[in-house]
Amino acid sequence: MSSSSIQLKMRLNPLLILVTFLVTACAVEPVSQSETFPEATFETSTALRITLERISESAEEKAARTKNRLNALCFQIVYPVSLGYNTGETIVVENYDRLLEVILSETLERHITSIAYPFRIVKRDSGQEVLITDEAGFMQVVQDCGYEAITYTDVITEAGSCFEVIYPLTLLVNTNPVDFGSAIEAQKYFAAQYAAIQSLGIAYPLNVRLIATDEELVIADDYELIYLFKETCGFQ
Repeated sequence: MSSSSIQLKMRLNPLLILVTFLVTACAVEPVSQSETFPEATFETSTALRITLERISESAEEKAARTKNRLNALCFQIVYPVSLGYNTGETIVVENYDRLLEVILSETLERHITSIAYPFRIVKRDSGQEVLITDEAGFMQVVQDCGYEAITYTDVITEAGSCFEVIYPLTLLVNTNPVDFGSAIEAQKYFAAQYAAIQSLGIAYPLNVRLIATDEELVIADDYELIYLFKETCGFQ
């Protein structure tokens, strides 16, 4: 996203605790020098989008022009790393500066949505190199850093001021897709299933209608949802 991106504010309420991403059974492993890595597999990654937004925010703060720019994250990616675009293209990123160029050149038409697992990171606090083998492991790292993302709660909270959700809507409840025909149906479901919900996410595409223009939009991924909030609606 553009360098004007800023960190999203997470709303702290009981439902939001449920909306945080699943971190159980996460694959985060220390790396040994003799370890043989499995073949790389590209996977759509919310954790990656959260990380890219954090880097973009750091660039806005001009951290990218200082020697401390790598300290903008609580971990460093070990390069090279392979990323995938929404267009199906892939790119091998050789260093942090190149990653920043990729982030700042993103558009609605062409933006990063996936990463090739496994890849490695180095934790800033301990210097430990860690192998990330799947999305759950990456999300654990992101959550440990305290980075924030747009959630279903944010969508419902802001719906009505800029846009409205068009039903039916599919949510990922404990990673399983659940369809809702209306907002009332969703409210009843969460009231009854509150204690059993461990994780809650948005299943794309998400259909919304802009209130100001009555235009219908199809939100295909996390980048487009962030764009809706920050660029279209102007939410901070």
